[in-house]
Amino acid sequence: MVEFEEVCARNFGSFKELQFPIKDQGLVLILGKNKNTSGSNGAGKSLLAEVIFFPIFDNLLRGINPPDIVNITTGKDMLVELSLSHEGKTYKVRNGRKFEGKNKIYEIVDTASETLGLPEDWWLTNVNYGKTVFSGLAVVSGSDVHPLVHGTDKNKKDYLTDLFGLHVYDECLDFVKSNLSRFTKRQTELNALIESKQIEKNSDVKKLLPDDQITEMKEQLTISSELFGELQESLSEELTKLGEVKVEKEYNQKQQKLRDRIDELKTDTVELKDILGDRVNKLDIGKKKVEQLSQKVQDLTAEFKLLRNQREKIMELADTCPTCLQPISEEKKRELLEDLKEKQDNCFAEKIEFDKQFAKGKDLISKIEEYISKRERMRDLEVQLSDVAIPENLEDLREHVDELKREIRSVETEISTLKSTIDQHNIVTTRVSETQSQINKWAHELKTINDDILYWTFLSQTFGQYGMKSVKMDSILETLNIHIAEYIDFLTSSQISAMYRPVEKKATDQFELFVIDSTGERPFKAWSNGEKKRVHIAVLLGIWGAAHELCNSPPNFVYLDDCFGDLDEIGRTRVSELLRSITLDGRTVFVSSPVDQTDIRFDQIWYVEKDGDFSTLRR
Repeated sequence: MVEFEEVCARNFGSFKELQFPIKDQGLVLILGKNKNTSGSNGAGKSLLAEVIFFPIFDNLLRGINPPDIVNITTGKDMLVELSLSHEGKTYKVRNGRKFEGKNKIYEIVDTASETLGLPEDWWLTNVNYGKTVFSGLAVVSGSDVHPLVHGTDKNKKDYLTDLFGLHVYDECLDFVKSNLSRFTKRQTELNALIESKQIEKNSDVKKLLPDDQITEMKEQLTISSELFGELQESLSEELTKLGEVKVEKEYNQKQQKLRDRIDELKTDTVELKDILGDRVNKLDIGKKKVEQLSQKVQDLTAEFKLLRNQREKIMELADTCPTCLQPISEEKKRELLEDLKEKQDNCFAEKIEFDKQFAKGKDLISKIEEYISKRERMRDLEVQLSDVAIPENLEDLREHVDELKREIRSVETEISTLKSTIDQHNIVTTRVSETQSQINKWAHELKTINDDILYWTFLSQTFGQYGMKSVKMDSILETLNIHIAEYIDFLTSSQISAMYRPVEKKATDQFELFVIDSTGERPFKAWSNGEKKRVHIAVLLGIWGAAHELCNSPPNFVYLDDCFGDLDEIGRTRVSELLRSITLDGRTVFVSSPVDQTDIRFDQIWYVEKDGDFSTLRR
């Protein structure tokens, strides 16, 4: 339970400084005196209720804009500090306005831990009702404007909804409706999808061939494939035969090439034979003579080298004979050198001659060998030419090959057609199967959706207009009527009774306060001001009792503005006794009155006096 401890303010309305306790003050009478008008109006009594309301809700009870409550005479900022206690902790709520500006000073301070946070969050978390409910619980003005008494049907329902937390049913209903709408939308989507897929499936089913026809086509495909293999094998054999004997065109080309080459070889051999004459048949003799010439050339080369060495030696030995190594004359030496020179020249000339003969011999042997090789090649070509012959059945073979090719193309076309038809059938079959699988999946989801819709429809009815909220509202009204009846009986000595009940000819969730006396039942608005005042107080206290019993604890104070107006002496006494009984529960009751109530005993009397632009509170 949140308990209001104390409030302090500066520059709030006509108060430069204002401070007063709230908790455990008993029954307090607040009197006002405005020295400017010699009356009580305008003294600032109502500001005592406003200064408690303002820091919590950043608003004022009478609809004044917060910047307008700043005391402009002082030229300073306005600040209100409200002390609260909750679950063993003390809090201070600070709120205010900057002078000549609309900037807020708004914070809540936990005096134990000095942590900061937003007041709205704290208040809604720990108290869970807003400013309309709070003002209805804590303040009753002389204008009798309590929303549960003079409010519209919506005001009454909203007030009780906020006070007793019935908005949770509305939130649940919104949540239920949201889910129901979502599932219904999905249901429509699934039905459309299933219908579309079913049409698609039916269209594909019409394209499917009968099973016996497909079986027959598969058998025919097997037979045709085997026939195709056999025809391919036959064609391969025929083409092999045709390739071995060649074709007429290739034969003619090859034969012509052979003839041309034989003619060339004949010409070459004739020319060579004319050159060689009868030496063609003396190849072996020529080869032996060439070998002899080659040996003679080698011998002469060796002799030439020996003579050259002897001559060089004579020249080295000077006056000595190269054979006996005896001294010889110069003439003898010259004779020896000339003799050696002559032998050397003769040997060299003979070597040159034999070299020429050897070269001619080698050239002749090469030509003879060329002649023999060309003659043998010509014979080979003549043999090949005689072997190339055109087969007699070449045309028949060609016609057979062409016929096989035509038959193969025909079978291949038939196989392609069968395969295409079977493949298309398989594709459609697979698509039908996939479509049916998707339909089954959606149908399963649709079944689940339908079950969910039934569930959420049930919840919609449960939380709907005549559901749990309506039942809870009836229970609240019943509890409220019990508490109102208790207080109205005390205030009127059981002469009248009051209760909330549905209005005839209207929806059952609309209710009105009816008051009954000995003359019968009448709506609240048909009663006198004094009777209304007592009923109004009974309703406020009834709400207190119902709130305490059902859920939220009401504030530990109440501010009654001119609650004794329009009441006779007995009525004032009854009201004061009832208010005093409330203070026994630890609540503070502030009673604002324009005149002193001398016939009523109060625990405290506070005076609000206004002189000039400023008001002061004296206790």
